[in-house]
Amino acid sequence: MYNMFVKMRNYLYSHNMLKVYSSAYPVISIGNISSGGSGKTPCALMIAKICKENGIQVSLLSSGYKRTSKGICTVSSSYIMHNDIMPEQCGDEVYMQVISGFYHTVIVSQPKYKALSQFTTPIIIDDGFQHRAIKRDCNIVLLHSSDVESNVFPWGTLRESLNALQRADIIICTDSFPLEKIEPFIKHKPLICKSSVIVGTLYPLDELLISHKSYTTLQKSSVYALSGIAHPGRFHTSIQEKGYNIIKSKVLKDHVHYTDTVILQIINEMKQCHLNTIITTEKDAVKLHAYLSIFEKNSIQCFVLPITFDIIEGKGEFLLSLQSLLTSNISISDI
Repeated sequence: MYNMFVKMRNYLYSHNMLKVYSSAYPVISIGNISSGGSGKTPCALMIAKICKENGIQVSLLSSGYKRTSKGICTVSSSYIMHNDIMPEQCGDEVYMQVISGFYHTVIVSQPKYKALSQFTTPIIIDDGFQHRAIKRDCNIVLLHSSDVESNVFPWGTLRESLNALQRADIIICTDSFPLEKIEPFIKHKPLICKSSVIVGTLYPLDELLISHKSYTTLQKSSVYALSGIAHPGRFHTSIQEKGYNIIKSKVLKDHVHYTDTVILQIINEMKQCHLNTIITTEKDAVKLHAYLSIFEKNSIQCFVLPITFDIIEGKGEFLLSLQSLLTSNISISDI
């Protein structure tokens, strides 16, 4: 039934039988065909960073997954975050993007198309591939090898079948797999790139909101790994590759809302293991920042392990596509 509904919905949009809303500015959609994390937010941040470094203003439109606010919520404008906005109100990933300082305006809206008229710059839509009510000028789809082997929900993790790749302008492969497996679905010859996730250097949680961070290498290697993300295994591997020994880890559900009770449980677990150092993700950090004083009172130091997204194959063509779409006067250089 689910697959039949998706096919019918796509048919209606493809044949102009459902309304599609347009923006006065270019729209770049970043999405995937599977559920769960695939790197959409780091990819959006990479593009926004490239644009800002080249003097091109871009804004962000998101549904604000798991947010507590309703309707349309303007999170930031003219590069300034609204003072009363908390991560829970706009969603943890959106808040993480706002504090990067790369976006002119950030708006969360459900449905997304209702906020289109409020933008004054080109728009990046985070997780927009299935939101067909908005006309986009570039469809970027992130594809993992597990997507190629999976089935459509409920028998697998796919939101849509591989046939949906026909709508993609750019396909970014996030790991290695034989491209011939998707060739039957991409007869229109989109640009195909390959990406890599780059693990950065730890910085203290109390420097989350400042641009010039004190990146550091810990002297003690025994740590407590804390995460509420889609693929915690990758996070744990990154910590270990940095040379740290995970004595205890706590894996919470993706987009978890931290509470006083959860924080106290974490502190008690750390005391039982004689640990005083937490390593967490940037997505978790935006929510844990509110508990800094509690960690400090319990002599616990908390560090954030950042990651960035980069194109490692097809980057030149990718940058040219951005330049062609966003401006004909400014040359986008490499980051």
